[in-house]
Amino acid sequence: MKHLLTLLKGILFGASNLIPGMSGGTMLVITNIYDKLLNAIANIIKKFKSVILFLFLFAIGAVIGILGGGIFLKRVMLTYLPLATYTFFAGIILGSVPMLAKPVIKKINWKYIVSFILGLVAVIGLMFLGLAFNKDQSVPIGEVTLEFKDYLLLFISGFIGCFAMLIPGVSGVLMLVVFNYYGTFMDAIANIHHFTMQGYSNVILVILPVALGILLGLIPASKLLSYMFKRFPIGSYYAILGFVLGSIPVIFVNFFTEYGNIDGTTTTLQIILGVGALPIGFILSYFLSKFKKKASDTELAKDTSIEPIENKEVKEIEEIEEENIASKEIQDE
Repeated sequence: MKHLLTLLKGILFGASNLIPGMSGGTMLVITNIYDKLLNAIANIIKKFKSVILFLFLFAIGAVIGILGGGIFLKRVMLTYLPLATYTFFAGIILGSVPMLAKPVIKKINWKYIVSFILGLVAVIGLMFLGLAFNKDQSVPIGEVTLEFKDYLLLFISGFIGCFAMLIPGVSGVLMLVVFNYYGTFMDAIANIHHFTMQGYSNVILVILPVALGILLGLIPASKLLSYMFKRFPIGSYYAILGFVLGSIPVIFVNFFTEYGNIDGTTTTLQIILGVGALPIGFILSYFLSKFKKKASDTELAKDTSIEPIENKEVKEIEEIEEENIASKEIQDE
């Protein structure tokens, strides 16, 4: 039974990573496997025999979740309900905003506003970069051959997406949406069992650049984010907020670019379903973030010397910011 639960938790983790706005880390906390997984990875060499089965089952589950979730999203949701699916994604992103904003919303000045605008401009700029160099969008999905620039942008999507994966509440797959390759990537996932796809010479050549970008981005992403959150914690949070909120219009630009020319995607019924899917996504994301916090606080409650995580995060951010300001004043003197 224990092994089956590990497999199921891996499936949930894999499937959640395919949804823009849904953080895989959130799913790990909700399923109460976050600490165990991190410890197993950190001690894989030292405790190889005791953790390898757990990691193997979790990895198998994650692969099943990615493949199964990808096939379902592409062949069902994105085929029959594309507008509702994209508005659901937008709702999920909106629902994550309160969790990201709460630690820093009371701290605001012109510098943090600039940080917010920079994050907003960055995601919009990346979207236009993707549109400028992307494949010819007048050609129906699945009937266009990818070129070198497409593989390069897929790699960049994975590389930058790795940064997003390490940010609490932000989804790495969101970068595929920003660069307008989400549909292409889901095509590849849905057809991976064929190893070929109409218009694409090999689905592996679609997935591989993304995977390679993620692997090569892990170390620089962790180092840069660690530096940014240590030196500029509040400003970094505001930049993330700008990035996340800016991705919402990007979601809809991506939808109309991918599906705007396909008949039946903007009918009255599709619009009604789309409007209904937005609050559903928001509510789901909002309560998942609440559940995540509750799960984290439950773990901390075992040690009464540790204060609630939300208060702890706010105090740590304030203390680091005050230390940085004091250090700068000393240097100026």
